Amino acid sequence: RFLLKTIAQPDFKRFCEVLPQYYDHVVSSLHDTLINWHVAVLHFKPTPIKHVSAIILLNALPPRLTMSYVFDLKGSTKGRGASSEERRKECPVLKDNDLK
Repeated sequence: RFLLKTIAQPDFKRFCEVLPQYYDHVVSSLHDTLINWHVAVLHFKPTPIKHVSAIILLNALPPRLTMSYVFDLKGSTKGRGASSEERRKECPVLKDNDLK
């Protein structure tokens, strides 16, 4: 039902900057937007020297949806291919180079 996504510190800061506009857009377009609904923005310190930023999103996909393909796309080709072990799985997570 929910997804937790860690984000880099610069992305966290930028997201916080645009949060008011994001909120206004989602509230004014409740049923007419394809933007993911972010329900929480988190920043915490699991250790004294490590900071972690994350967002919690509502999952946009129906819970009983069967996936034929899953892609983890980063927009890069360097080292972006699924391993042979991953490809043997029933529903492998494919990467950028596998999309060709």
